[in-house]
Amino acid sequence: MLTEQSSLRAASWWIKWADLDWPKPDNQETVLRRADEFLASGVNTALVFGAHFRWDFMPFWTQLHDYMAAVREALQERGIALYDHHSAVLVHRYDTREEFRNVWLHSQPHLPFCPDRDNAASWNYKGRYLNDWRVLEIPDNKVYYSPRYTAEQFCCNNPEFVAAYCDYVRRLIKDTQIDGLMCDDCSFPGFHTCGCKACRQRFQAWSGHPLPAWGEESFWGNWKNPQWRHYCQDRFAAIGEFYQQVRAALPTPEYPMTACCSSSCSSGNIYSAHDLREQLKGCNLANLELVGNTPPGPLDNQAKFSARLVPAAVHIGIARERKLPSLAIGYGFVEDNANALWAMIKALGGNCWFSTLKGRLGLPERILRSLPGDAEPATRAFCFERDNPELFKGKPLARCKLLFSQYSHKQTAFGCMSKGYTRDFADTLNLLLEAGIMPELITELSGLKDTDLPLLLASVVGFTEPELEALQNFCASGGKVIAFGPCAYPSLKIDWQLPDRAGDKLELCATDWQRVWGSEIEAVKAEPLWHDLSAQISWHPWRLQDSPDFKTELLAKLRETLPPACGAELLSAQGFFASAFQYSPNIIRLFFVATQYEVEINKELDEMRYHRSRVNLYRSAPPCGQNGSVALKLQAGWKISRVILPLNSNPADWDSEGMIRLPENVVMLIVELRKKASQ
Repeated sequence: MLTEQSSLRAASWWIKWADLDWPKPDNQETVLRRADEFLASGVNTALVFGAHFRWDFMPFWTQLHDYMAAVREALQERGIALYDHHSAVLVHRYDTREEFRNVWLHSQPHLPFCPDRDNAASWNYKGRYLNDWRVLEIPDNKVYYSPRYTAEQFCCNNPEFVAAYCDYVRRLIKDTQIDGLMCDDCSFPGFHTCGCKACRQRFQAWSGHPLPAWGEESFWGNWKNPQWRHYCQDRFAAIGEFYQQVRAALPTPEYPMTACCSSSCSSGNIYSAHDLREQLKGCNLANLELVGNTPPGPLDNQAKFSARLVPAAVHIGIARERKLPSLAIGYGFVEDNANALWAMIKALGGNCWFSTLKGRLGLPERILRSLPGDAEPATRAFCFERDNPELFKGKPLARCKLLFSQYSHKQTAFGCMSKGYTRDFADTLNLLLEAGIMPELITELSGLKDTDLPLLLASVVGFTEPELEALQNFCASGGKVIAFGPCAYPSLKIDWQLPDRAGDKLELCATDWQRVWGSEIEAVKAEPLWHDLSAQISWHPWRLQDSPDFKTELLAKLRETLPPACGAELLSAQGFFASAFQYSPNIIRLFFVATQYEVEINKELDEMRYHRSRVNLYRSAPPCGQNGSVALKLQAGWKISRVILPLNSNPADWDSEGMIRLPENVVMLIVELRKKASQ
């Protein structure tokens, strides 16, 4: 049974075309060999990748399930769990030879085996036609089509589809005896979906009238309209209800289930209703997919390490708030990829799923076969974790609370603007982690009781009545609040207007990516200094976007209210972010993970690629930007007992004052602090 303390070391079990020549004796031997490789790499959980658009494989489920059952048996004999991972809702479709070739070219990881539309029209599951389940565009009621995936999608609000999918899940588990389920891709492609009969009936049931015509500006995109806000929330609720129904189809209430979520703190979440909190209404394992390369490289649209760090911290924080385990997947092909991913996730308190993604490299099969195995790059990290489990069982030592305001994120235009609420929240979270001030992430104020830790409100532009009551009780009990940027606290009267719309008009994208408006947002017009709203609440009008100097001001103000550090205060750790965990009254461990990497692309192989998609083949990605030391101010009665470098061969050394000297290329260091024996 999964618990908050469950330890998962996961890798992808890729199903390839050749594997489906089953039960060929050669393939049976391959399953055993790969299972041995996973065991040698320290893996204890494997997740299926391939045969992804599962409904496309409907005529061959018996054969596919028999293969998966054999994999599960081989892994179980080695103490490794197997989870199936598939798309519940997407199906590849094409009309022309060109579209067929596009499917093959860009969706190799899925094993894009599918019927053309003429044949798909006759496909049915127990008498129910699959085409009747499809997502429809609201403007014209046409079937939604994703050029990016060359795919159509089934609607999670369609009761016939939900019943059929739950029936499939029961068969899948019976046939394969898999140990867990990852149910993927359940979200909406954008505001322009879904206009199917079930979705329109759902809208009318709560609103009392039909869904307004597309382009009706009094409704669509009008955040002043309470029905628009309700509609946006109801789309999120539909996702949660779907996962609750899938949960009911599982063998036991404790059966492991997760879903794929690439971010829950993006301005695009409102368009897709993509949100971990909703998924966890049915799931008991929180998943995060870190799309692209980890660490980010020169071809990742100039993404910084924070683009991986912040979503990971949010998902792990949401899971921790619900006392559930988390599992983050990141992609790569060499040990440097796996090390950076594993170190980041473990330092935040989560579990790591390392995955190759060879099918997206666009390289000849003979080259792909020469690359490291699917779990091999993570061997060093996973084996260290396997052999040292006690290092990762601590309780997070938070020094402040940071509100991830669901109201600001999901019920305002400000929440779906790329330079709005989520940008301010993410900037704040990243600043805290890089400053070594580990925050406790909270998504609700209703349970806010502990007044020992100050509460940060970054551009929180709205509260529910229960939240406001909880905030006022927190302050009345002596809690400290540091707010900055636009703020909806009642006693604060500011010259700033919450936007009614996220853009001039509601537009559809050329692709199925959710549109994220980048409108400029006016700064709060107030004197740029700290204002005391009460003895408990301080407020500054600036956002972190407004001035690079505000970082220093904000940290200085926060440190005035922080409780004393346990064990040691961080003085400097150039090139690292930091976290802290307590294991007993006498033992604390500080984790430091590199945030800058010098990425070298494998140019020789890169030039051979016949298409490019999402990931790049690195030659190496060593950490950089460090000055060779970490400086701590040890608290009275505490000492450094050891410094652990899980991914380095050369050791660190330290003195009794708290100065730690490091070798080159440190991805992670763990500093163990112990209370000195009583004199």
